[in-house]
Amino acid sequence: MHTMKSKLGIALFLILFGCDNGTKNTHPEKMNITYYESFYGYSHPLKLATKIDKDKALTSNSYVVGYYDDAGVLLIVERYVEGKVFFRHSYSYNDAGSLVERRSVNVEGTVVVEKM
Repeated sequence: MHTMKSKLGIALFLILFGCDNGTKNTHPEKMNITYYESFYGYSHPLKLATKIDKDKALTSNSYVVGYYDDAGVLLIVERYVEGKVFFRHSYSYNDAGSLVERRSVNVEGTVVVEKM
Protein backbone atom coordinates (compact mmCIF):
# COMPACT_ATOMS: atom_id res chain seq x y z
CA MET A 1 0.00 0.00 0.00
CA HIS A 2 2.77 2.46 0.89
CA THR A 3 4.59 1.60 -2.33
CA MET A 4 1.49 2.45 -4.36
CA LYS A 5 1.03 5.71 -2.43
CA SER A 6 4.70 6.54 -2.98
CA LYS A 7 4.38 5.94 -6.71
CA LEU A 8 1.23 8.07 -6.85
CA GLY A 9 3.00 10.82 -4.92
CA ILE A 10 5.95 10.76 -7.32
CA ALA A 11 3.61 10.77 -10.32
CA LEU A 12 1.69 13.73 -8.89
CA PHE A 13 4.93 15.62 -8.24
CA LEU A 14 6.10 15.02 -11.82
CA ILE A 15 2.75 16.15 -13.20
CA LEU A 16 2.86 19.36 -11.19
CA PHE A 17 6.54 20.22 -11.42
CA GLY A 18 8.22 18.04 -14.01
CA CYS A 19 7.08 19.77 -17.16
CA ASP A 20 9.00 22.70 -18.56
CA ASN A 21 6.52 24.74 -20.53
CA GLY A 22 8.79 27.75 -20.95
CA THR A 23 7.28 29.67 -18.05
CA LYS A 24 8.87 30.87 -14.84
CA ASN A 25 8.56 28.36 -12.03
CA THR A 26 10.65 27.14 -9.12
CA HIS A 27 11.26 23.80 -7.47
CA PRO A 28 9.41 23.32 -4.15
CA GLU A 29 12.57 23.08 -2.03
CA LYS A 30 13.49 26.63 -3.11
CA MET A 31 10.15 28.18 -2.15
CA ASN A 32 9.13 30.32 0.79
CA ILE A 33 6.24 28.75 2.68
CA THR A 34 3.47 30.68 4.45
CA TYR A 35 0.49 29.22 6.33
CA TYR A 36 -3.02 30.70 6.24
CA GLU A 37 -6.41 30.07 7.82
CA SER A 38 -8.23 30.17 4.49
CA PHE A 39 -8.59 31.75 1.05
CA TYR A 40 -11.27 33.78 -0.67
CA GLY A 41 -12.54 34.23 -4.17
CA TYR A 42 -12.70 31.83 -7.06
CA SER A 43 -10.35 33.48 -9.52
CA HIS A 44 -6.73 32.43 -9.83
CA PRO A 45 -4.31 32.79 -8.32
CA LEU A 46 -6.34 32.37 -5.14
CA LYS A 47 -6.25 35.12 -2.53
CA LEU A 48 -4.92 33.71 0.74
CA ALA A 49 -6.31 35.10 4.01
CA THR A 50 -5.10 35.45 7.59
CA LYS A 51 -1.51 34.32 8.07
CA ILE A 52 -0.92 31.83 10.88
CA ASP A 53 2.18 30.08 12.15
CA LYS A 54 3.00 26.50 11.22
CA ASP A 55 2.18 25.12 14.69
CA LYS A 56 -1.31 26.64 14.62
CA ALA A 57 -1.86 25.34 11.08
CA LEU A 58 -0.85 21.79 11.97
CA THR A 59 -3.27 21.72 14.92
CA SER A 60 -6.18 23.14 12.88
CA ASN A 61 -8.84 21.06 11.16
CA SER A 62 -8.14 22.90 7.91
CA TYR A 63 -5.59 25.39 6.65
CA VAL A 64 -3.94 26.63 3.48
CA VAL A 65 -0.27 26.68 2.52
CA GLY A 66 1.14 29.17 0.04
CA TYR A 67 4.48 28.53 -1.66
CA TYR A 68 6.23 31.64 -2.99
CA ASP A 69 9.36 32.33 -4.98
CA ASP A 70 11.96 34.83 -3.73
CA ALA A 71 10.13 37.67 -5.48
CA GLY A 72 6.93 36.90 -3.52
CA VAL A 73 5.07 35.37 -6.46
CA LEU A 74 2.55 32.70 -5.43
CA LEU A 75 3.44 29.43 -7.16
CA ILE A 76 1.48 26.76 -5.27
CA VAL A 77 -1.57 26.70 -3.02
CA GLU A 78 -2.44 23.60 -0.99
CA ARG A 79 -5.62 23.24 1.05
CA TYR A 80 -5.37 20.75 3.92
CA VAL A 81 -8.38 19.20 5.63
CA GLU A 82 -7.87 16.86 8.58
CA GLY A 83 -4.13 16.69 7.83
CA LYS A 84 -4.48 15.63 4.18
CA VAL A 85 -4.16 17.60 0.97
CA PHE A 86 -7.68 18.42 -0.21
CA PHE A 87 -6.55 20.25 -3.35
CA ARG A 88 -3.42 21.75 -4.87
CA HIS A 89 -3.14 24.51 -7.46
CA SER A 90 0.20 25.28 -9.09
CA TYR A 91 0.67 28.40 -11.13
CA SER A 92 2.99 29.26 -14.01
CA TYR A 93 3.70 32.81 -15.12
CA ASN A 94 5.35 34.30 -18.17
CA ASP A 95 8.34 36.68 -17.97
CA ALA A 96 5.98 39.66 -17.76
CA GLY A 97 4.43 38.17 -14.60
CA SER A 98 1.08 37.21 -16.11
CA LEU A 99 -0.53 33.93 -15.11
CA VAL A 100 -0.37 31.56 -18.08
CA GLU A 101 -1.31 28.18 -16.59
CA ARG A 102 -3.03 26.64 -13.59
CA ARG A 103 -2.63 22.96 -12.74
CA SER A 104 -5.05 21.63 -10.16
CA VAL A 105 -5.24 18.29 -8.41
CA ASN A 106 -8.18 17.40 -6.19
CA VAL A 107 -8.50 14.90 -3.35
CA GLU A 108 -9.33 12.10 -5.81
CA GLY A 109 -6.18 12.79 -7.83
CA THR A 110 -7.98 14.31 -10.80
CA VAL A 111 -5.67 16.71 -12.64
CA VAL A 112 -7.01 19.75 -14.50
CA VAL A 113 -4.75 22.00 -16.56
CA GLU A 114 -6.08 25.39 -17.56
CA LYS A 115 -4.20 27.65 -19.98
CA MET A 116 -4.93 31.30 -19.33
